[in-house]
Amino acid sequence: MTQRLRSLLLGAAALLTLFASQAAALSLGQRVQSMVNTHKVLMFMNGSQISPKCAKSSDAVLCLERICGAGAPDKNGRPRDENLFRIVDVTSSKKICEGLREFNPEWDPSIPQLYVGGEFFGGVDTMYKKFYSGNLKKVIDAIDE
Repeated sequence: MTQRLRSLLLGAAALLTLFASQAAALSLGQRVQSMVNTHKVLMFMNGSQISPKCAKSSDAVLCLERICGAGAPDKNGRPRDENLFRIVDVTSSKKICEGLREFNPEWDPSIPQLYVGGEFFGGVDTMYKKFYSGNLKKVIDAIDE
């Protein structure tokens, strides 16, 4: 197993463990809030980074990989050692979508959804527009300190 694949799998497992381990102490919405606050760039999508389950999720992963994935330049132009972003597979548990709905009552069930710096950034359409205009990189670089 390559180091990159191992890192991706460990990151995904850690997020699901965090979500599950807080079951007794926190509500579903609070668990989602904890994940959003813990990671600078967090995307809820169908599938994983390695195996997206829809075209929109696949395209969203490609955008993030080019901006803040392993090997992509950071704001100083140096290649990143690892992904700045994390992904949560909403198909792995119905409770994740329930948590998203509780966390954000105005939640739009369209997936993927991107959170940057603890704030909702947008869905895939917003990501595309901001990616191609260069604004997504600016927003991510601003929180990458």
